[in-house]
Amino acid sequence: MLFVTINSEERSRLLFNIDDTVVHKNYGAGVVTEFRMLKRDGGKKRYCCIELVEDRGVLMIAEDQMDDEVLRPALTDFRLISRVLNKTPEELPDNHQSRQLTLKSKLRSGKARQIVQVLRDLSWREQTGHLTPTDSRLKEAAFEKIVQELALGPKLAADTARARLEEMLDKAINTHLKDAKIVAS
Repeated sequence: MLFVTINSEERSRLLFNIDDTVVHKNYGAGVVTEFRMLKRDGGKKRYCCIELVEDRGVLMIAEDQMDDEVLRPALTDFRLISRVLNKTPEELPDNHQSRQLTLKSKLRSGKARQIVQVLRDLSWREQTGHLTPTDSRLKEAAFEKIVQELALGPKLAADTARARLEEMLDKAINTHLKDAKIVAS
């Protein structure tokens, strides 16, 4: 195997640039560090190198594997999070197996909107019902995925992202609780 750095003309055809923050569906958040050509068995293939958060290594993705189902830009602000948190939470099934299957599927999707929905809906259930230990772990996983993604940007440290997300979540859930009491009256 031989690696060759890709020139800027070839790079312009790729979806991301160096230093872009991205999220891989299976491996999570990271930063694009470089682009390489891999020569192997007489052929060449373009790769995007992503340094994963928490020193989990470098992920290399072939250009032909880089679609929006696998790799997407990371959240850079709280707008989407705010919109999702402030929508009415979905009532989750009482059956823990079907509930957790649905929630795990949303988390595995890698889609920011669905991850925030998991956080919102489990937070709502925690206030209005009961969370199993697995529900609690799923809620924490969703929370941490969002924090890791936000903290990739240069403007936001993980502690700041965590505190702001907790504040937004508390405010949204309290608003939903007030709205539910008004409807119940």
